[in-house]
Amino acid sequence: MGGTKKKISMMNQAYQAGEIPEQLEEELFKRFVIAKKKVKVKRQVKKASRISLGIACSALILFASVQNRDFRVWATEIPVLGELVSIITGKTYSFQEEKAGVSIAVPKIMGKEEIHDQLNRKYLAEGQRAYEEGMKEIKKNGQQIDTTGGYRILVNDERFLVIDRSIEQTIASTQTNNQFDTLDKQNEVIVSLPLLFKNDDYLIALSKEIEEQMKNRMEKNPELTYFALEDHGSFLLKKDPSFYINKEHQLVIFFDKYEVAPGAMGTQEFIIDTNKIQSLLADPNYLN
Repeated sequence: MGGTKKKISMMNQAYQAGEIPEQLEEELFKRFVIAKKKVKVKRQVKKASRISLGIACSALILFASVQNRDFRVWATEIPVLGELVSIITGKTYSFQEEKAGVSIAVPKIMGKEEIHDQLNRKYLAEGQRAYEEGMKEIKKNGQQIDTTGGYRILVNDERFLVIDRSIEQTIASTQTNNQFDTLDKQNEVIVSLPLLFKNDDYLIALSKEIEEQMKNRMEKNPELTYFALEDHGSFLLKKDPSFYINKEHQLVIFFDKYEVAPGAMGTQEFIIDTNKIQSLLADPNYLN
């Protein structure tokens, strides 16, 4: 088990660096599919164990709460079985003066797995880099400028942990950049589009679905416009877009402000119907 986790960690680090050798990619895909099958068995075992343990605990707590006041107080501190991963603000980088300021809140995952440590190191490095860049802008511009960084927990259930980190910079106007991490808790890997799909056809399929949604939005509201449709009449993804998996376990494609539409339209999100991409997924049931 330790060897498997180590290999997955190495592969994940290679992915974050943008370097996935073909051999590692094939190895990761094999382990991804195998781990997915094992999860189903583990779930059945855990479910049976939790039911038995839950009945025993309920009987004990019922008896003890009646007999012992101290036990009632202590029992309120027992963590709930299957407790979700906790995320706190691990560090805050801040600077403030009359006309300018920088404030970056860095998330920290309170977990014991190696993937948690890896993400925490990544977030700390991102936060420090954002702080340093914000300070450079203050020194360079010599005018009113604010840089703010924060995070949101979009999903935290038994399957996935999704964290959205954003950096917002205001000079004359406001520019926001979002980054998402979707952690598969069961397989202990960061989900990427190349891992999610079985081949490169997903870019064309996603492009068609996004284009259809863009056109539907424009029909409903003539004031909306999208750059690609306005210039070329069609939309095509040339590289992997930002994405996350939402609470309904649907794939969501995300575009920052100004990326595909005028700034007045803000950020743009497109929820992809799982039925339309299911045949392209490496595991057809992964998003169920």
